[in-house]
Parts: sequence; C-alpha cells; structure tokens
Amino acid sequence: MVPSAAVPDRPDIVLVMTDEQRYDWVGHASDGFFETPFLDRLAADGVVFSHAWSASTTCVPSRTSLLTGLHHHRVPKAAGSIAIEPGFWTIARELRAAGYETAMIGRMHFTPIHADHGFETMRMCENINIGSGYATDDVDDYERWLTSEGRPDWRTCSPDGAGGLRPAIAGIPRTFPDTAEYHSTGWIEREAVSFLRSRRRDRPLFLIVSFPHPHAPYDPPEPYASMYDPADVDIPTDGFEVNDVLEEHFATSLSQFRDTMKVRATDAEGDDQFRQVLTAIRGLVRQIDDSMERIVDHLDLERTLLVFTSDHGDYGGHRGLYTKVPWFPFEDILRVPLVVAGGVVGAGGRTVDTCVQTGSFAATCLDVAGMPPSEGALDFPSLRPHLDDEPVAPDDRPVVAAISVGFPAVRLGRHKVIGSWTPGELMVFDLEDDPGETRSLADDPALADVLTRAGEVLRAELDKPTPDLRVGWAAPATT
Repeated sequence: MVPSAAVPDRPDIVLVMTDEQRYDWVGHASDGFFETPFLDRLAADGVVFSHAWSASTTCVPSRTSLLTGLHHHRVPKAAGSIAIEPGFWTIARELRAAGYETAMIGRMHFTPIHADHGFETMRMCENINIGSGYATDDVDDYERWLTSEGRPDWRTCSPDGAGGLRPAIAGIPRTFPDTAEYHSTGWIEREAVSFLRSRRRDRPLFLIVSFPHPHAPYDPPEPYASMYDPADVDIPTDGFEVNDVLEEHFATSLSQFRDTMKVRATDAEGDDQFRQVLTAIRGLVRQIDDSMERIVDHLDLERTLLVFTSDHGDYGGHRGLYTKVPWFPFEDILRVPLVVAGGVVGAGGRTVDTCVQTGSFAATCLDVAGMPPSEGALDFPSLRPHLDDEPVAPDDRPVVAAISVGFPAVRLGRHKVIGSWTPGELMVFDLEDDPGETRSLADDPALADVLTRAGEVLRAELDKPTPDLRVGWAAPATT
C-alpha cells in the first residue's frame, strides 16, 4: 500500500458516461419512472445541470468535443473516418503529461479502436455490428475476452431456437442470452474495478468509464430484463403530427427519415414494440446505475471530481419517434443528464438551470487540475465556477451545437434557432413557452434580431480554424 504521504494533492477526475440516454432517463428527472438510486444520491450531494446540451446529436462528434473541448468540425479526422485523428491534442494527453495516470474503459468510437489519444490503459468495448465501420481485423478487448471464454459475441448474434446462432437485430428488444457477467455492462464494471484495485496511488487519476448502453441492442440480462412491466409505459402524447406544423423542409425530412428508417412509436404498428423497447431501456439504465455504484465504491470520492453524462439523447417516443434518428437538434436529442459530484464540488445539493454543454468537460478538467486554459483557447468554457460554493449568476451567452451534422442549433436566451445547409431554411422556438418545440416562430418579425444574431454566432464558429494545440500549452499546475 502506498503511504498516505505519497497521495497526490491534485484531485482524481472520473467521467462515467452512457450512450444515447435522454436527460429525463434518470430517477431525479423522471419522477422515479427510471430507477437510478445511486446517481440520485450523487445528485443530492452534488450539482445537477438541468439544461445540459451535448455538443452534438451524434456519437462521434459529441465524444470528440468531450475529449478536446472543441467543436467536431475544428478537429482533424482519422483517414476515412469522422473520428478524431490519432495524435491530436486531447484532455487525456495533456493530463498524462502533467503526471496523471490515464485510463479508458468501454466505448469511445476511436478509429482504429485502440488509437493513441493519451490513455495509458485502454480496455475497449465498441459497437461492433454490421455497418459499424470498423475494419474486420480491428477487434476490441470485450470480443477478445468473450472468445477466450468460449462465448460468442452477442452483439452480432442471437440464439436461433434450435441450438444455433442467427444475426442479431439491434432494434428488437431481447433478454441477453447469457449470464450478466458476460454482458458488456458487466464486463466494463469488472474491468474498471480491476483497474482501480491494482493501480498505483502516487499519481492522480484520469479515468473514463463509458457504457455502450442504453443504446441498442436493447438486451438487458436478468434480473433487469424482467424488472419492469411494459404495461407501465405511457406513450408520449406529442405524436408524429406535431411535426406537420414545422417548416416544409424539416417536416419533409422528418417524414422521409420516418418512412425509410421505420422509427415509429405512436401508431398502431409501433406502440407495442416501443413499450418493449422502453422497458428494456429501463432495465439497462438500472443495470448501469448498479454497476456505477460498485465502481465508485473503489474511489476516494472526497478527493475526486466525478462526472456523469451521456453522449446524446433519444426521441423516446416524443414527436412519434424513438432512437436518435433523425439527428435534428431537438431537445430530445441535445439534452442529456449531467451530474457532477465528489469532494471537488463546493456546496452540493444544487441545480443549475443555465444551458451548459458537455463539451465543457475538457476545460473543467484543466481547471480542476490547476491548469485553467486561457480565455477562448477552447470552444466550451469550464464549469468550475458552477461547482464552487457561491452560485453563479445565469449566463445567457450564445450556445452552439451540432454544427457538423447539417442542422446546427444556436441558443440565445429563451430562443433556439435550428438551421440547415439549405439557404433560408430554419426554425425558431421559444423554449420557455414551447419546451416541446412544436411551434416554429421563424416568420415572426419580432424575432428578426434573434435570427440575425444566431447567424452571426454560427458564422463566427464556422470561421474558426483548426487550432495548433500541443501538449503543454496549458498553464503549469499550481498545486
């Protein structure tokens, strides 16, 4: 055991994240419909950001911003991919150079899977399936472990009822066809706990634990598969008809997505399947919460900055849709849970209603580690001021998201502008009067200044070049 005198004075930093979890798919934001008792206890002692936006509506851009503090379009990409180019600056690379031990366990959509982004330890569990884009010889650690255990990769196959295997259909709910220890959530928990038990204690820790669920495949193991009743699921009342009043370009695009992707929820054909899907998601969310509790039990929470979030949301039956497609930056897809807890947080038990973004994670890490970035060095500001004892005044600075997916969003106070790359096609919503984004005000002459300002903000972001960041650019640690 390392003597207490050798314990570093800089805090550990741990991010636990999920894939495709809406902001209200947690207990404290769903009136208990989703059961996340451990996260709720963290939230009660920490800071809840009730209006947290992801940096993007899709996985890779969102995760790129988490690691770099930059919008996805400003980051160089790996060959043939939209993933970050190996060797570019990341928060892991910077903290490693500053003496942190860095580890990545779970899913992060790197290309290749084990690309060097500054993590000393990498135990990867990706979304390996048909069309995932990975080279056939690019194998993750979860698959290697399943093979060593004589188990098939359940991400790509299912029992066929006759003792054989058939291709898995990701969007069809099922009970995981093996014991929970072989489920990806169980594997990630075990790898994280093993790492935390064996690591040295004389260096501060930077750890990301990233669960692939509740993203499809919807396959909770027992006992989570039988924990909830599909009859308890209420279909959201804002069915697909709410999209009919949107500007023609957006309404047409939504209809095309719906027809080609068959992502229906609120009609006779899709209701039962949606209830099954959401019931499976409830089980997956509860399983992750239980795993997170057992992982965090191996942390010294009093000297840790612990962050929980997701990469983007899910329609969840709203607007007559479920899953994340189409990737329009409605609140369903942009808003994610964001809870910050641990001893680094000052006065806990607080809720921050200011719109913030998960892309602020990188700047927040630097700030907490005693290396605050200079003003404007990154696209997303540090959240550290919100974590201190004194509440921060509401911040109405413009918020920009989803630039690289073709439908950028700009929030200006209570108003949100959604644009497209088709000239003149945009929507404007008053999120205070219309939180469901059902009435576009793009033709309201009283909002002309809002549209002008949103255009200026977006152009300013698009005009920024790829920065020439190098390890060591942050200020030296002060501790």
